[in-house]
Amino acid sequence: MQQDPLTLLIKANEGDKLSYEKLLLWLDEHSHAQLKKGLSRYYNFPREAFDDITQDVLITFHHSHQTFDTKRPLLPWINSIIRHKMIDFMRRKDFVVMMNGADIEILKGSWIIEDEATDEADELLKLIEELPQQQYEVLKLAKIEGYSSKEIAKELNLSDSNVKVILHRAVKQLKKLASLGKTKK
Repeated sequence: MQQDPLTLLIKANEGDKLSYEKLLLWLDEHSHAQLKKGLSRYYNFPREAFDDITQDVLITFHHSHQTFDTKRPLLPWINSIIRHKMIDFMRRKDFVVMMNGADIEILKGSWIIEDEATDEADELLKLIEELPQQQYEVLKLAKIEGYSSKEIAKELNLSDSNVKVILHRAVKQLKKLASLGKTKK
């Protein structure tokens, strides 16, 4: 009978190398399965990227597994690492171009883009262009180009907290514009 991943982690943290190997094999398979599930409907998502993202997940896990509180459930933590590594990959400029703007879906907090994603992304890009200039710049830098609020603050000569407020207002304004667009149709 195969041991559950949490038991393998506990044994690995106690120095059991075989348990650690089994845990990494499980993590590799789990990561691929989650990425397939989460990214299967993305337009032109490069399948070889699953390996790249999984490699990032394995490295992150390797560097942080000993700090994990084994009294907590393991799967949510693992899935969080996978999701963050997927988002990091998507935020890279070369991938955003490949996705034809589908990275915008991160604004909605969704894990999967629907089949109509290209049309929705185009509509969302048009709405973004309607934002006031400062909101447009902050939103573009944060959500499309992947800059942190501190990097944006330095670039635009603003405080970090001001960048966060502007970003919040921009997302709020986008939601308002999107709802107005739906009622016009």
